[in-house]
Amino acid sequence: MFVYGSDYFLLKPGAIIAVLGLLLTLPLSLADIDIGPVGLSLHWQFLGVTALAVGFQAFLLGCIAQILFDYTGRDALRWQRVFPYTRTVLIAFGLFVVGVVLTIPLVVTYTANDLALERADTIQNHLAVTGLAAAVVGAQLFVSTLVLHGTIIATTRPRARAGKE
Repeated sequence: MFVYGSDYFLLKPGAIIAVLGLLLTLPLSLADIDIGPVGLSLHWQFLGVTALAVGFQAFLLGCIAQILFDYTGRDALRWQRVFPYTRTVLIAFGLFVVGVVLTIPLVVTYTANDLALERADTIQNHLAVTGLAAAVVGAQLFVSTLVLHGTIIATTRPRARAGKE
């Protein structure tokens, strides 16, 4: 029963979780934040990155699920317009590169301090976590774009009859 409606459990919930993760990750990109008695630290930023990664992957799987069970072809066309191959791959590559670049200062600091970090609340640490988020989202976007476009090709191409080649 749930198989034909799997996008219901993936698409909107995934988008909501990803946005919540992004809203927790980005504001903490430069330093810890205190909101009244609540202190948001690097640990909260990691929670945001986790929510972003899980939510974004669920959203992307929801897009693919819609294509698999799209008997009209409308969803396939919509997701093909939302994720055009070349542009999306370039965005994914850009996110991954930005992510790697943002982690470099932490790696330099870590190696310069004999493989130890002195404090958790530094700009290098926060930017590195944001960088990891960007790299993960970029990798997810790239792989999912390949699968999404492959799924569109596989589900819209006429199939050969059994026994004929």
